[in-house]
Amino acid sequence: MTVDFIFLGQEQWAKFLGEIRDGDNNMLSTLIAASLVAKSLAVPATAPLGDLDKGALVTVMRVIDGKLYVGGRFERANRKLVNNIAVWDGSSWSGIGRGVDGEVKDIVGFKGKIYVCGEFSYAGKSSENEGIPANRIAEWDGTKWNAMGERPVDRQIFALATDGKALYIGGNFTKINDETETRAVARWNGKKWESIGGKFDRYVQTMTFHKGKLYVAGYFAEFGDDSFNNVAVWDGTTWSEAGNGGLSSTVNRLSSDGENLYAAGKFNIGGKSGIAKFEESKWSLAVPTSGENYWVHAEAGKLFIAGDFTEANGKKSHQLAIVDGKNTMTTPEIMYVSHRVIMPFGGSYIVGGSYGDVQVETIGGVLKWTGANSLDAYDLVSGN
Repeated sequence: MTVDFIFLGQEQWAKFLGEIRDGDNNMLSTLIAASLVAKSLAVPATAPLGDLDKGALVTVMRVIDGKLYVGGRFERANRKLVNNIAVWDGSSWSGIGRGVDGEVKDIVGFKGKIYVCGEFSYAGKSSENEGIPANRIAEWDGTKWNAMGERPVDRQIFALATDGKALYIGGNFTKINDETETRAVARWNGKKWESIGGKFDRYVQTMTFHKGKLYVAGYFAEFGDDSFNNVAVWDGTTWSEAGNGGLSSTVNRLSSDGENLYAAGKFNIGGKSGIAKFEESKWSLAVPTSGENYWVHAEAGKLFIAGDFTEANGKKSHQLAIVDGKNTMTTPEIMYVSHRVIMPFGGSYIVGGSYGDVQVETIGGVLKWTGANSLDAYDLVSGN
């Protein structure tokens, strides 16, 4: 009896094991077969000196000046202490000044510097260096970390965006500089924090510039006395709801390719979940999916999507999809995997999330995907 072990599905494997048990093969044959299928079903094991910490969580990626910046919750990359933010240049991992002491929520480049926000209190902290106080946001100038005020905000910062002139933050805060009241949005003009009239009743989770305007989204229902459903736009002077009625539920991510604006989240359009597209002042369903979407990135006419779904554009796909017009690239199910983010980089697609396999071991939070619908289309992002 000959069998190709490499791409047996779980149901096929169960059936095959039953055939072995009912036949004349001995227990050794069964054990050998079991070891082969465990290897085939697992995410590739960590290579020496490679990848992030076992059990790492990656939730944000940005390409800045030709390098991939990865943020989330982890300590090391390539055995180097990086503390929650790492940089992949295509061949090796590095950190930036020992990182920050808590989870990174977003990253952006602005005027040659790197800005990060998240759940942290210090930047550059290590066993040899106490670092600097940095309340939820910090600036890396290429040489050292810098604080951006003693108490920039009183609560969480979830999102960053820039138009090249100023840096904008979104979150759940109610004050800036410990004195100025504002709700969920503020601006850094290069010297100080200032309000731009934020009056959201809850929080902003994502923001991006699209055709010269700042779009923000998250979980909110009111702006002052007006109804704003989860997505809003700032034209430089006033705030308004983006679209007639906004979106029906939480928005996790916004992305613009310059021509179109897209949203990922928990919302439904016409009773269907998926990626939403904004045009002519209204939202439409661009890509239907079978569940919540955590991430969308629009680039060169393609949509890169990650979420808790098993179908995308009517095709079976496990938590990832790349949509190029009418073509949809899909991926098979992998056990113990949670994909949260995907970015094109270096001729491949870099995927982030939380990855483990109790059959073999837990691995770090980044993988490389070629785009093929097969288990061997994944590899580790590793370097020496």
